[in-house]
Amino acid sequence: MLDFLKSHQLNIMLSFTGVCAAILIMLLFTKALTRRRRHIVASLELVALLLLYFDRLTYLYEGVLSRTGYVMVRLSNFIVFFMTSAIVFVFNRYVIDLLKDESGMKAIPTRLKVSGALAVTGMVLAVIAHFTGLYYTFDEFNHYQRAAGFAIAYIAPVVASMVQLSVIYRYRKLFGGWIYISLVLFISAPVVASFIQMMLPGISFANIVIVVAAMFLYIFAYLDINEEIEKAHRVEIEGLEHEKTSIRRLFDQTVKSFVNALDGRYVHTQGHSQRVAEYARRIAELDGKNEDECTEVYYAALLHDVGRVWIPDDLVKNLHGLSGDDLERVRKMPVIGSQILSGIEDMPGLDVGAHYHCERYDGKGYPDGLAGEEIPESARIIAAADAYDLMATETDLTPPMPHEIIRERFVAESGQQFDPKYARIILSLMDSSDMDPVRDADAVSTVWENEYYCDEYRERVTSGILVADEPVRIHMQSEIYGEHEKGAPSLILFDSFDQRVHDVPAEIEAYRYTEFGEIWFDGHFVSTSARNMTAVTPDEATGKEGGYTEQIGPGEYEITAYRQKDHLKLDIRTESGIFEFVTALPDTSLYAYIGLTGEHCHVYDITIEKLDVSANEADIPRIAEPVSYIDRLESDLPNVQIDGKRTAVTKGVKIADGLRINFHTMSLPFANLIWHCPHILIYHSDDGEVSGQGYKEYGLIRLNGETRETDERAQNVITVDREDEFGGWDKWKEDNLKGFECEINVRVIQNKITVLTSNAGISIENVTTVMDGEKDLYMAITGDQCAITDIRVR
Repeated sequence: MLDFLKSHQLNIMLSFTGVCAAILIMLLFTKALTRRRRHIVASLELVALLLLYFDRLTYLYEGVLSRTGYVMVRLSNFIVFFMTSAIVFVFNRYVIDLLKDESGMKAIPTRLKVSGALAVTGMVLAVIAHFTGLYYTFDEFNHYQRAAGFAIAYIAPVVASMVQLSVIYRYRKLFGGWIYISLVLFISAPVVASFIQMMLPGISFANIVIVVAAMFLYIFAYLDINEEIEKAHRVEIEGLEHEKTSIRRLFDQTVKSFVNALDGRYVHTQGHSQRVAEYARRIAELDGKNEDECTEVYYAALLHDVGRVWIPDDLVKNLHGLSGDDLERVRKMPVIGSQILSGIEDMPGLDVGAHYHCERYDGKGYPDGLAGEEIPESARIIAAADAYDLMATETDLTPPMPHEIIRERFVAESGQQFDPKYARIILSLMDSSDMDPVRDADAVSTVWENEYYCDEYRERVTSGILVADEPVRIHMQSEIYGEHEKGAPSLILFDSFDQRVHDVPAEIEAYRYTEFGEIWFDGHFVSTSARNMTAVTPDEATGKEGGYTEQIGPGEYEITAYRQKDHLKLDIRTESGIFEFVTALPDTSLYAYIGLTGEHCHVYDITIEKLDVSANEADIPRIAEPVSYIDRLESDLPNVQIDGKRTAVTKGVKIADGLRINFHTMSLPFANLIWHCPHILIYHSDDGEVSGQGYKEYGLIRLNGETRETDERAQNVITVDREDEFGGWDKWKEDNLKGFECEINVRVIQNKITVLTSNAGISIENVTTVMDGEKDLYMAITGDQCAITDIRVR
């Protein structure tokens, strides 16, 4: 390494001299540094250039005995020793400038004054040494020789550098990271190099390192500037983002205040726009839209009804009963809303929702009668969200539609009123969210009301309490209400989509209300649509205390209710004893709820508790024969009766190309929804059984045209065509109630399973792409409220 440096150091020195010259030229044009700092850095590079250039000349002219050689070797050595201290002096000025610039320091630290004085002393000593031979001498051959005082030449620069280093460390927090590194490097590297050079004569190691450090001083200064620029840019961007957020927040608050004021004019529209906007954003997210697109959809939905400001109050309150000129005026609302919003140029998509949200996918909407994808995508999303909220929200004219009816509307109107893609997303949201809690057996533990007053009979009826196979216990207190001599609670057994009792014919139809019977706590009852009801009075139930140990007091009642299939039993404890009521429901497909009511009574301290036991058939005496809808011909597979959603399923059949399954299907008598029909199940399990060991589900195809959502296990793509014979969904339900023959054909190509079937005018082609490599797949038939018989496998 030493031999390499000795043989190539002149070339190295010349190269670094050129670099310093290039830096000097660049400093003439730079605008990034302040003028004062530019001058100081330029001075530093100039001194470094002279130091290294003349150090190189000392080697070139050493031993040259001409007059030029005599002069140049002495001049060069003088400049080298002089510039060694000069560069320390200029660096001192650079540190002072940094401190003034970074901290606004006015008084120069004393230690920097000392280091500056030491640097000047070093330059003076270099002049003295040149004439006295203190540092070096020359022999008769014009060769450089170190003198006895050579070490003195390094005292002033080294000590000054150490002083500078102490100042730099003291104020290190004022410097940027790159600047601090360059300062420490500029001082420490030459000092170390100087000690090395004292032990290695003949190599200008220290001077080369000084020049390299000076070069890095320039480079690191620019790195620091770049970092400051990037920091300033980040601050500017953050400021702009903050400003943008503030503007967006102001816009959001302004828009929400406006639409809340607009919606708040009428009880039945309060919160409508906000809910529609939230639904629309969720639909857009599930459709894979990015954040900006979702935000655009959100605000377009928030303002979709802005044209309502043009509609008189008397028309808005009666939108469903308009005709003639009034109807035409209301139909202009989308156009008016679009005109209002079209002037907001920074958010050009706002007017789309207002203008097109009343269009229908089948082209029968307004104002322009657009169809399919002619309708802007955001408007198709808003149309679905708007319709959902209108159906799910109570108005001053109508109660909210039941969950099942809303779902059925979206199934029926997919491809008609709604874009099928967004109808499917709405259905997915409804199926996955807790929007239908009354059909959940866990709902029995919820206290809906803890007291009620009832003057006339059935004047007040509580929300229903679900009766399931896990017993539920209801405890309450009762007293006579008003100036009556007698009064007592009673209960109603019923089924309803909304878990409530209904008396209005339109509501009975809408909520599919079925009343099984009424029970009084004195032992008598009225059977309405139950197949049979019986009661056992305390006299008949002597000795039957059911494990109860606590006595029950006056006005205190306790009901224990449980169910097995189509039978349910109520044990009612009163002061007089225990009454046992058994009810045979029309069939097993119906739910059963208890609604508390009474006459001339105040019922309070109502508690509901689900018992940690399960009922069995032996606990409830059977008072009617089981209802079976599968007493028909049985073929390759056993018949199955499916009383509720996937409560039963056929045996599995191994899937292979060319598989064909024929069967007879019939909806159960109380089935009343579109999806009360067979479902085709594609799955895997180790034993081929549904829910067996290693069970994985890949596809679920309802014969009404719904399919399982795509996930990481399988992709399902369904094509549904309504054939000429399709007479509408009411006709579809009638056909299912009558029953018909069904054929399923299967095609298998590699990992794609195609299922083909056509029933009652609905033609289905569903392609299931298996994504996880599973080969052993099975098919079974399940469904909801239907009977599957005469199953033939080919």
